[in-house]
Amino acid sequence: MTHGNPDKQHAKKKGGKQPPSFENQGEGDKKSAERYNSDLQRSLKKSDYEHKAKEAARALDHEGPELHRAEEAGKARAKEEDPALDRNYKKPSH
Repeated sequence: MTHGNPDKQHAKKKGGKQPPSFENQGEGDKKSAERYNSDLQRSLKKSDYEHKAKEAARALDHEGPELHRAEEAGKARAKEEDPALDRNYKKPSH
């Protein structure tokens, strides 16, 4: 019984390369990078990011103190440090 993709096995039997649809580019996939960059440029052209940044700054001016209080309240809940920071992995944990 053979396992795996039959097209790959067929290509191996012929001694040829795999069909283009199975082309593995590995790390640094150039086609994906090109597609990402193209999509990013199109998105930047469509969105008014400068307007959004100014809008966020204005909202922060109004909500800043409230957000700061919420942050402090969240930090206050963490009463102790993470025990994993000082854990001795040579000793059992219980």
